[in-house]
Amino acid sequence: MEVEAPAEGAAPIQYSLNVLDIVRTAQGLHGLKHSEYLRYREYCSRRLRRIYKGVKFLHGRGRFQKKKLEPDAIADERHLHVPLVQAERAWAHAMDLKNQIEQDMETKKTPSTDS
Repeated sequence: MEVEAPAEGAAPIQYSLNVLDIVRTAQGLHGLKHSEYLRYREYCSRRLRRIYKGVKFLHGRGRFQKKKLEPDAIADERHLHVPLVQAERAWAHAMDLKNQIEQDMETKKTPSTDS
C-alpha cells in the first residue's frame, strides 16, 4: 500500500483503528482467559518487536537509541499499533505485579500449622 504525501494545505491522511476488537482478540487468545498476565506481557513484547520490524522502526544496532513516533513519520496503520501494544504491555505488567503482591499477602496471612 503506497500513500502519497499530502500537498501543502491538503487534509492530512486519516487512519482508523478498531482498538477494542484488537485488544479483546489479543487478550482472549494470549493468556487473559486464565489471568496469565505474564504470558500476555510476553506476547505484547514479541508483537511490539514484530511491529517495529514490519514498519522499519528499529532502534539502531548495539546501544538502544529511543526513537519518538512523530506524526510526520506515520506512513502505515501499523504505526498506530505501537502505542497501543506498549500500553497493553505496561498494563499486563502492572496486573502481574498486583497478583504477585496479593499472593504474597495471602501466604503471610495464613497461619502456620506447625505444632
